[in-house]
Amino acid sequence: MIGTSSEWTWCSTGTTLAGTGITGYQANQLSNPSHLTFGSDGAFYIADTSNHRISKWTSGVSTGTVVAGQAFAQSGSNLSLFNQPYSVSIDSTGKMYVADTNNHRVMLWNNSATSGSIIAGTGTKKK
Repeated sequence: MIGTSSEWTWCSTGTTLAGTGITGYQANQLSNPSHLTFGSDGAFYIADTSNHRISKWTSGVSTGTVVAGQAFAQSGSNLSLFNQPYSVSIDSTGKMYVADTNNHRVMLWNNSATSGSIIAGTGTKKK
């Protein structure tokens, strides 16, 4: 039976699924996370914007795994780095698409890749 919204109530307390609540670059910390998406593997992927990386988190773990970008908040413009990634999407085959904001590009990362390829944008800001 499907209930109406007046029959449901939100829990007044939440559960932290990722991060410690303290900004940082360690594997269990986030810095300005901006977007998350869920993969078909049941994990969720976070655009950890100020750490210039995409982290993968699975249910019940307290530490994420960097799957794109560098582990220690290194930014840059080569194909293995990001500069303020804002959004991430995962397709049904596990390919990752990242909006790399300050590099003015959208990147494709294949499953388990150590670098991506530019699929939109030029990597430079238009004047």
